[in-house]
Amino acid sequence: MNHASRETAGGHAGATIQINAIKYPDGKVTVTPLDQDVFLLTVQEVINACHAARGDGLALQKFELLLRRLGAWVIEMGPAVREAYLTRRDGGLCFLVIKSEPLYDREFEDALSELYLGLTREHELFPFDLEVMSLPPAPEESLRSFLGSSTLEFRSSDVRAPSERGPLSA
Repeated sequence: MNHASRETAGGHAGATIQINAIKYPDGKVTVTPLDQDVFLLTVQEVINACHAARGDGLALQKFELLLRRLGAWVIEMGPAVREAYLTRRDGGLCFLVIKSEPLYDREFEDALSELYLGLTREHELFPFDLEVMSLPPAPEESLRSFLGSSTLEFRSSDVRAPSERGPLSA
């Protein structure tokens, strides 16, 4: 009996998959786990599946790194940021920042541009189709039009009541 171990997303030793038999005559791989399901795959399909599983883990690590980088930026900007969201938009991701003040702030916009340029320069670390956008404070209905159904909200250490934080805060 052969045992194969698989790494979980993130590269840590994880679940062990017990395999009854692996055979690969004629370029075909037959995998028979202990539950007796039989999988007949080409060697290339097995290689592709391994690469995909490894890629999924790396993508998750990169996404978590992106979240940390965006969160650190929100904290760094302090009270200039009322709310910030990462949402799906136009087939990619959008980091939407709601400013605390309605007036144009060149330093704020420069900092947001530097964040974006830094992320695009590090494409190997952040291989996501990402846009950044800032908006002045706006009513909830207006903000909802910018947010997809899958949206993450960034918050700094904001101790105000939810009704005082902004229209989309919980």
